[in-house]
Amino acid sequence: MMEEENNQKRIEIEIRGSDFILGAPIPMKVTYENISDATLTFLEPEKQRSVKLYATSHHGTTHKARFGKVFLVPVNEEMQRYLPEEAENITLVPHQTYEFTCDLTRRFYHVLSPGHYDLQVTDKTDENPRVYSNEISITVNFRTESIPHLMNISGDEKADCDLREWAAEWLKQIKEDFRPQIARPDDPDSIKEGCRTAMASEIDKFRSWWATMQTTEKIQTRIGEINASYFAPLPEEPEEPEEEEEIPSGIFEDDIEDEEEPED
Repeated sequence: MMEEENNQKRIEIEIRGSDFILGAPIPMKVTYENISDATLTFLEPEKQRSVKLYATSHHGTTHKARFGKVFLVPVNEEMQRYLPEEAENITLVPHQTYEFTCDLTRRFYHVLSPGHYDLQVTDKTDENPRVYSNEISITVNFRTESIPHLMNISGDEKADCDLREWAAEWLKQIKEDFRPQIARPDDPDSIKEGCRTAMASEIDKFRSWWATMQTTEKIQTRIGEINASYFAPLPEEPEEPEEEEEIPSGIFEDDIEDEEEPED
């Protein structure tokens, strides 16, 4: 991606290291710099849906995810609506910087499966041209070291429900009878309490099982196979035979105009 001209700010991203374990923290520092000659004021970028992470995998697929979150809030007894999270203004004088750190695992877990990735952050607001950060490359692997991290996430009651369910799905690939019980925010208190008790029991059983099974050849092979499947080349799609265009009766082939090529 090319940086557009006349930008007033610069974005720099930094991750220490390049090889990471699925489920472990992947802290990314994002730095905004005012490169204009005037004072800039903008909303906290880590809470803006116009700020996105681009993650291009070794398969060539690019996933885009927004930094800003939205929350479902009640309007009245019958209606709900989504609202973006509140953000404060950031004011930078010329050449001043603003930094924030984002854990890619906790924020963008749905984007980073095992694989090689080129990462870039973009910022597009209504008032300014799109800003592109530098690109950095990382590799994510599913290893035995992933399991304790995934157990901690799955059992973390303060974590986002979707994040906990994501971690639980990875654990189920290793122990099929793992039965996570994760309540949703709008569930009644009685259901939340039941899920809390059941989930604690499931995590305890998983920890005990893992303590005796983690070094076995069966588990090591299973984890290796799962990880390798994400790095394997994608299967080639079979080419479909070209179909001849049917010409309605009464029309000659020379009367059919060629379709114009779409503009870039």
